[in-house]
Amino acid sequence: MNKFVFFHSTNLIGDNSLFDKFIEQLQHIERSPFFVQQIIVPSTAISLWLKKKITQKFGICANIDFVVLTGPVIENIYRDNFPEHEIFDFEQATFILYDLLLAQINSNSESNFSIIQEYISNNNEIDIYKVYQLARQLKEVFFEYLFMRTDELLSGAIWNNDTSIIWQRPFWDQLLKHVHEIEHKILFSDIYQYFLNNTPPKLPKHLFIFALPTIFPSQLQILASLSTKLSISWYHLQISNHYYGDLLDYSTRSKLERKVLGYPNLNLEDLYLIDGNPLVANLAHQSRELTELLLSNLINFDATTCETTDCVAKNALEHIQIDIRNIVNRINPDYRLLAHQDYYADPVNLKGNDTSITVNICHTRMREVQVAFNVIAREIQNNGFSLDEILLTAPDIDQYAAYISAVFHEEYLSDPALDKKIKIPVNITGNRNSRFILVLDTIQRLFNVPYRLPVSFFGDLMANSTIMNSLALTEEDVELVKKWLNDNNIHFGYDVDDYRELNIGDADLYSLKRLVHNLTLGLCLPAQVFEDSLAQYCGNYPAAPYDNLDFASISLLEKLIMLIELTHDIRSLFYCDETNYRDISSDELKHIVIKIRDTLFSHPEDQLEIDKFIYAINVDLQLPLNLPIVNQIINDNIGIKGRLRFNGAITCTSLANVRNIPFQMIYILGLNFGESPRTFEINQMSYLARNWHAGDRNYNHEDKQIFLETILATQQKLVLSYIGRNENDNSIKEPSTSLSLLLETMKNSFIDGENYIDQITTLHSLHPFLNNKQELYSGFWSLVTGVTEEAFKDKRWDNSSQFAMSTIDHHKLQQIYVLTALQWINCLSYSNANLNRMLEINNFDNNMRFEDFEPFELLSAKIAIQLYQVFKKLDLDTLKIYHTNNKLYNHIKLLGIINNQQLGIEQYNKYYQLYISYAEYSGQDKYYFELPVGRLLIKDSFLLKNNTLYLLNPFQRINFSDKKSRLSLNLKARYVVWYSILNHKNTIFRDINNNQVNLMPDLKIVDFIYHPEAGVSESFTAQEIKISIIDPDNLFHLMEEFYINSLCSRTLLDNELINQVIAKLNQGLDESSILSDLINTISDDFTYQRFEKYERDPLWANDFNNLDDNKQCLVSVIDAARIFAQVIENE
Repeated sequence: MNKFVFFHSTNLIGDNSLFDKFIEQLQHIERSPFFVQQIIVPSTAISLWLKKKITQKFGICANIDFVVLTGPVIENIYRDNFPEHEIFDFEQATFILYDLLLAQINSNSESNFSIIQEYISNNNEIDIYKVYQLARQLKEVFFEYLFMRTDELLSGAIWNNDTSIIWQRPFWDQLLKHVHEIEHKILFSDIYQYFLNNTPPKLPKHLFIFALPTIFPSQLQILASLSTKLSISWYHLQISNHYYGDLLDYSTRSKLERKVLGYPNLNLEDLYLIDGNPLVANLAHQSRELTELLLSNLINFDATTCETTDCVAKNALEHIQIDIRNIVNRINPDYRLLAHQDYYADPVNLKGNDTSITVNICHTRMREVQVAFNVIAREIQNNGFSLDEILLTAPDIDQYAAYISAVFHEEYLSDPALDKKIKIPVNITGNRNSRFILVLDTIQRLFNVPYRLPVSFFGDLMANSTIMNSLALTEEDVELVKKWLNDNNIHFGYDVDDYRELNIGDADLYSLKRLVHNLTLGLCLPAQVFEDSLAQYCGNYPAAPYDNLDFASISLLEKLIMLIELTHDIRSLFYCDETNYRDISSDELKHIVIKIRDTLFSHPEDQLEIDKFIYAINVDLQLPLNLPIVNQIINDNIGIKGRLRFNGAITCTSLANVRNIPFQMIYILGLNFGESPRTFEINQMSYLARNWHAGDRNYNHEDKQIFLETILATQQKLVLSYIGRNENDNSIKEPSTSLSLLLETMKNSFIDGENYIDQITTLHSLHPFLNNKQELYSGFWSLVTGVTEEAFKDKRWDNSSQFAMSTIDHHKLQQIYVLTALQWINCLSYSNANLNRMLEINNFDNNMRFEDFEPFELLSAKIAIQLYQVFKKLDLDTLKIYHTNNKLYNHIKLLGIINNQQLGIEQYNKYYQLYISYAEYSGQDKYYFELPVGRLLIKDSFLLKNNTLYLLNPFQRINFSDKKSRLSLNLKARYVVWYSILNHKNTIFRDINNNQVNLMPDLKIVDFIYHPEAGVSESFTAQEIKISIIDPDNLFHLMEEFYINSLCSRTLLDNELINQVIAKLNQGLDESSILSDLINTISDDFTYQRFEKYERDPLWANDFNNLDDNKQCLVSVIDAARIFAQVIENE
């Protein structure tokens, strides 16, 4: 007799709920203190929730074993009867199948296996990575057969019914043989046969199944068989007490309707379809399939206990939940397809401002979490939710874990009464082990170092947080190593062999070995050695010792050498050459992992995580592996999730981990189109692809079911969030199909539903401090917003009001401004130079840029700067001597500054020729000056040569041209500044001994004309650019006012715009006309490319989107033009 007792309910908690029925029966069954009652639950979350509820009910939860999923319970019963039998871990099947596939290949069999030979071959050679991929796929396919097609697998019907997969049968048979005869273990199929054909002598008296949403058919058959010998109580949480197996989703229904419409004698009524709740119809596939599976196995539903669902909804959330449980479809009568149906209902009218369901639209994941913090803080304050009553979830919490940690661990609530900061604790759980991920990711990064290690990759490797922590490196250490790499011009490769393979010769000027050699010599050799010669020889090995080291760097150098050697060992292990991987054994893989562990990782927890990975790859079979296979093994291990735990804080975990668990407030992040629900495509290699049964796994259906269950599990407040705008251009992005369906259902369910959806939907600003119209509960962002003026807008998204930056009244600032000549020059050369300095805004990218190749450009600024640094260390006569005997060239070559081949000779000669001419105008006599005038005090130093201050373009900016260069804005600025300083009556000059001197130096701008056909000494000729100033007194006044205004106002400095305004001023145009012309110039498509950077600058973005209404932002161009209009270039 079947002893299945089946209870079902639509509520997990509450009156006459599933939990109440479970507790009621748990109290009445006979239990022994020596017997542990097993309860099958769908997840760890349900087991923890049940333990908590039982403890609250009875004060203790003892002698109860909550077992996740059905399989372990069946295995436990089997073990009780056969403790000597060991059950095979099917995850290990991949390596066995890989071994079997390789054996089949080596046997040269011409059987059915020949049909996949083409797949696993690459240029007529076997690709072992493809063989491993095939083994992984076969493992997944055989797992499906084992649990979902058990009878057909045992009878061989799978292979008989589908001849296209007949080639799989030998591998299944060999896998069985290996498990039974070599490992002496059993499979689930053996357990299945035993339970169906035998009565186990040892059985529990009672078995409970609680809220299980799905089950494999084979496991259900075992339970049905066991139910004749023991009592099984199944507590089923279902969507509705009404039968909804004949509800069809939109896709299936439309296909049927199209068919019906093809027959003139049929109409839609002939299909006998139920037009029920659209959420149940489209999202409850998994629940419907379980119902059909239970019915097909003759589970007696007549014995179920149901509670009534008649209750009055108080808000929108409850309306939706009740309609789901009664499969009611609320829709305007004009839009109903079927005339007579009990499941139709009219839309309802909501009372008041209903916010039981709200929707947040954001631009980024970080912004989603920031908004979540603000909303949760508001709900805690206003509704009094306790932390453990709140769930912050996402389809995949791993995508949000880092953002949640960053926001909730750093932001806080401010309590003015107590004058303290209050953090909101969160518990990120059930996600991938962050430490394990970091360790494995670091190992994988090391394994995948490119064959010829580029310097940029090595720099990133040094900056890897895990490596930094393991080697006890500081940020300063990493920056110092990067400086070593940059100063020594390291580009790629380990040693000379990497260059020989590229036919670059025997030099390894740019390799890591050369770096180590230079650093070691620089550390060991005395300073005198560097002064004696430019290039040193240690034995027969030329080197350029790097002298910028001290003994405090020894430890860092040792770590650097260790990391270089480790990456070289890894390359030797995995590569035959640049294009071919080397086959390695599992023992070799374990050896290199152990070496990485012992070399890099000193923390015991890191070593423990690595030991877990070593255990995962610890197989007895000696199988060939290569780097792609190792990457796949690592990826498979990285995907393993951690255990779920509740600790009283806000629970943050994936939706699937807490399905059906009731929370007062549920906040769902990441309901983005294409991400949730997951897409699912069945493996076409599987028999299931052509033979579908109810209960087969479908991740798309599972995610939809979970979303529906989450709606029902919410007790008071449901918040739904998705990335609905592109962060770059603000374009619209659609939400998840499940969320779209819910919004559509709500729109139809409520009177004036479209307006209601608008009311509950909030489009949030890109940043919490700009354009944010929401009340802020975060103490941090409230502080920031308080500092930032309300009118300061990020106009990329909102053009509703004009920009009005909070400026500083310079009359209230200090009366005397102390500055250098360079600061004055910069304020006339670069937009917002002074304002950025005052606001401490750094617009310069200070990151070192590495080049992964030797210098192939004939002329480049980097080469020019480095050569200039070498040249200027020597006086001109010594420089010429070293040039004549090639010592200078050899030294520069050893430094790696220039190309190693003929190109390097050309690079060296051109810049040497330029420097010879350039050095003639470099000042040598140093003087200091002080100029107090008006509200300025200018103090600086300068160099004179023959009582002349020569203004030259920077060495790296000189063009190799046979024509005179155009006067740059920077050179103009330098001229007007130095002209004003040197010719002002109040300027005080002092020599290097601080003695006041009388000077009347000349000021000249010198340009260089290149003559490519001339000799070395005549390749460049200097040409003075003669300048005159129209009104010197007015010039200084204009410059003083411009400088002071630029301290608190924006400036736009562009040479072409300034020249355009100068021409307009000379024509006598007024300021308004000039501003209009400037707007037209900037708005021109071709010219506008120069100004696109200002759109990304918060100080300008507002006005550049609406120049017509913000003409005043261009006044600085006119002010600058008035200054430079005083400069006349004489012919």
